[in-house]
Amino acid sequence: MKNRSEKLLVRFTHKEKEHLKKQSEIVGYKMEPFVRALIAGSNLQPKPPIGKAELLAEINYIGHNINQVVTSTHIAKSVNPEAINELVELLNEVYDKVKGL
Repeated sequence: MKNRSEKLLVRFTHKEKEHLKKQSEIVGYKMEPFVRALIAGSNLQPKPPIGKAELLAEINYIGHNINQVVTSTHIAKSVNPEAINELVELLNEVYDKVKGL
């Protein structure tokens, strides 16, 4: 941890402080690190919505399944209608999950 020995007193109105607090919560920071990031010129983005990590993991899993179906179809050198149906179902799952955000 950096040795932060310098202090700066800044006074805010209640409304200004609440706005600062709300903005820091949007990006997922506490107020002091948020202010430091602003001063440093960081490009702050809103934190991902709850469940985004789980969704990305699920999409990754579905992507692996799609890759396996495509690989087996390529090896067999023929298109299996069941494999195509499975691909369509997997892609529909991805669409439904992303649409649900």
